[in-house]
Amino acid sequence: MTTPAESTESKTEKKVAGATLPDIALDLLKDPVKPAGPNAGEQNAQETVAAQIDGQKNPCTIEGANASDKSRNPQAKQATDTTDGVVDFEEVLKGNRSDGAYVREQLTAKGLDKAPHTTPVRIGEPAWPKEAPTHPQKVEESIKHPEYGISPDTPTVIDQPIEKSRLLKLESFSGPNQLKDFAAAHSAQTVRDFSEYITNSVITETPSRAVVNYSQEHSPDTTANQVVRLANSNPELHRDLLVRTLGEERANQWIADAKMLNDPKAQIPDGHSLTTPAVHDKILHQAVLPQIKDAVAESADFKTAMADYRGATRQAAENGKVIVVAAGNQGDRQDSSIYSYYAQSEHVISVGAYDNNNSPENRADDEIWNLSSPGSARYHPDVVAQGVMVPSSVSPENPSKSGTSYAAPFVSGAIANMLDHNPRLSFNQIKTMVQGTAHPLEDVSKELQGQGRIDAVRLIELASASAKADRS
Repeated sequence: MTTPAESTESKTEKKVAGATLPDIALDLLKDPVKPAGPNAGEQNAQETVAAQIDGQKNPCTIEGANASDKSRNPQAKQATDTTDGVVDFEEVLKGNRSDGAYVREQLTAKGLDKAPHTTPVRIGEPAWPKEAPTHPQKVEESIKHPEYGISPDTPTVIDQPIEKSRLLKLESFSGPNQLKDFAAAHSAQTVRDFSEYITNSVITETPSRAVVNYSQEHSPDTTANQVVRLANSNPELHRDLLVRTLGEERANQWIADAKMLNDPKAQIPDGHSLTTPAVHDKILHQAVLPQIKDAVAESADFKTAMADYRGATRQAAENGKVIVVAAGNQGDRQDSSIYSYYAQSEHVISVGAYDNNNSPENRADDEIWNLSSPGSARYHPDVVAQGVMVPSSVSPENPSKSGTSYAAPFVSGAIANMLDHNPRLSFNQIKTMVQGTAHPLEDVSKELQGQGRIDAVRLIELASASAKADRS
């Protein structure tokens, strides 16, 4: 026996799947999309959307911009400091046009800006370490910034789920397999942390229709970063690990450097080979990452945690929640084993990043961000969104931000807007529409871009059209 809610949704899906949509919805799907294949299977998502309408089928994080990002924006590159030493926000962003502002202009021109913004976006942002204290606010403003955000009136809330993985200590794992045992346990626990957040909070406490944005990535690279932080905090305590990982001579040098870097009064000699924290950390990171990747891949505990995570995301999707996650910022390695754990589920929408080159109205010059993480043939980004030199007013000293962390909330805001127009859309319908209306970037693999650049305007048009059809 179906419940009233189930009956209502079934009725909606039947109408969306049938031939009752007005011509405008059909016109949205006429532009050809090159086959790239969604994560689950290799069928063309464009054909899947069209088949829904024809009634044939019913288918089920880096802060700031790097040097290469800045070089493509002459205005940003030539920005000057103000007299008090703070970067002039308006000067830096002169000519820096966001996709969010452009989408809002198009929606207003099409009369699609009238729907009340009632669909909430829940922003899951675990407590960040000291190097990224404003990350949650930067993610939120990608949706809500009054000038640059995609949907400023969308209600949002920032959650900070407990991260038990941060409580794990290297010294709790002893013996020659200390690093590998820690890596497997840390990776499994990070996945369980998010699963618990979904099961205990998202499903039970969120309205029946809601979007959940999770811009925190976790991968073997994240675990390597945690190893570096823990080893830096007490290098003598972790001497055995450092010797096994780096060799005795290099480990002794690393420990000496760590002591200097931890001591604010230390005088670092001129010409010292490891004078900066970045160079110092990179040495250990490069040494431990290969071992961590292998340990995670072979861990039975991690495989169980991932199976449970996919079950939790499936349950959330069945309960009307749309989970949007960042793909990760490890594209410079071109290694699919670095792809974020959270993006490896068919029941989420994974987002990579592209550069709009300051011209959202000209899609010919769009290009994939060089640090957007690639996936595999099975799990890869579903779509990409603007994630390079996105305007930001949170930190005056850094008026732009780059990363898949900021591409994901663009998609979250677009989906919230879709649900504002038609709250009866299911997760499966939304994901199919998101993929089916995307535009592939030329000469970019599906492992990097999935179906291509999200088309937020077409998505909202389609959601509005399907709502009108449902009422007819």
